[in-house]
Amino acid sequence: QEAMLKQTVATLDVTLAIAPDDADLIVLVASALGRLAQIQGNPTFAGPERAAEATATVARALDLAGRAWAGKRNDWQFVSQHLITLLTKANMLRNHGQPAEGLEVLTLAQQRCAEALDERLSDVGRANLLELSANIATNLAHFNDHSGRPSLGRPQEALRWYGEAEQAFRALYGNTTLLAAMNRDTDPGSPAAEEWANHNIANVFVGRALVHQKLGDAAAMKREVEAAITLRQDNLRRAPTSAIWRQSLMFDHNYLSLALLRLGDAPAALAAAQIAWVTAADRLREEGPDSQWVATQGNFAPQYARALSACGRCAEALPIFDIALRRAEKLLAEADTPAAREQLATLQADRQRAELAG
Repeated sequence: QEAMLKQTVATLDVTLAIAPDDADLIVLVASALGRLAQIQGNPTFAGPERAAEATATVARALDLAGRAWAGKRNDWQFVSQHLITLLTKANMLRNHGQPAEGLEVLTLAQQRCAEALDERLSDVGRANLLELSANIATNLAHFNDHSGRPSLGRPQEALRWYGEAEQAFRALYGNTTLLAAMNRDTDPGSPAAEEWANHNIANVFVGRALVHQKLGDAAAMKREVEAAITLRQDNLRRAPTSAIWRQSLMFDHNYLSLALLRLGDAPAALAAAQIAWVTAADRLREEGPDSQWVATQGNFAPQYARALSACGRCAEALPIFDIALRRAEKLLAEADTPAAREQLATLQADRQRAELAG
């Protein structure tokens, strides 16, 4: 994809040099560069050594889009790609430890989206931009507070933005006209709009649950995750073979086990942890030892081991604790932080207690 996009940009640049003020041509180049930036700036696809290349690509894409904005903000496809490019830049900044700067970019994306929504748009165009607007709100929540990535550490502000995102998603997906337009625009084989509705709203619930976890409110965390699981299960009934819906449900059960352990409900925590563990094991068997699910199982292991131990199944818990300890030792070797040290020490103590009890 990257090679094809680079070739496309090179071809368009020849024409752009001849007609530098052609708005339609500027839009084409900006959109192609935006898609290229998504690949270059995604840490899953590209290593940190490509940061400078990705930064240059996204900067040029946004510069060109800015030149075309005033006359083209009624073109929802151009606007959609422009907003995605802004989201790409914001996340690149956050990945480099600059969430405050990323937040400024998200604020611009929010403003641009509102400007475009004031234009006369088709139903499908309006639906797509409203969905993007809600996703921007979700990102604003992430940048304010997130347990796994750089954020500003403002949980109450994150909860406010999650509320905004949920309201926006429900307003969009509750509009039958816009929902029908989205389904008409869906590619064959892609999830229906109703499934994306469940998925996006469930993601809001889970995001909010993780903020409650940080705030020490296990009951609120449990309530949010259970609401998410209900939506995920509906998606899996609609599309039983979907890997995306299956994986989402797997992660949600892991979060549920965390909340239930904190609430002292060991049997329920074990039931939830087993669902997450077995699903990850199935994916590992399907994809082999080099798949991402090796690390995922390591992340699930502490909850599963602690739930087994809390239910008196200490002998079964010991090898699971060992998997968790190997993962914790690896993370400590990669980044020697107080949190990593505490996690390792707590796991060592929990394993020792399980061994003594067994």
